[in-house]
Amino acid sequence: MIKHWFSDVRAFRHDPISLLEGMSFTNEASFVRLALGPRPVFLVNDASLAKPLMRLGEEKLDKGALVHKMGRVVGDSSLTLSGAAH
Repeated sequence: MIKHWFSDVRAFRHDPISLLEGMSFTNEASFVRLALGPRPVFLVNDASLAKPLMRLGEEKLDKGALVHKMGRVVGDSSLTLSGAAH
């Protein structure tokens, strides 16, 4: 089944942690695509991949504008920070 580009937005705005936990627990894939807009956004669902991805420099992995905006919802962390602050 093809999901609409924005089908996860309402749940994300209401309770982002519950959405991410639900996606994680119901999916065994290493990466789960979230329907938060026209650009790809992935939940890293494999703990062995999360740490190396978080340590990659910005020149190798762009977190994207959406992740930076998530800081307003989930706070400042290694997920949302960039540059010297990261």
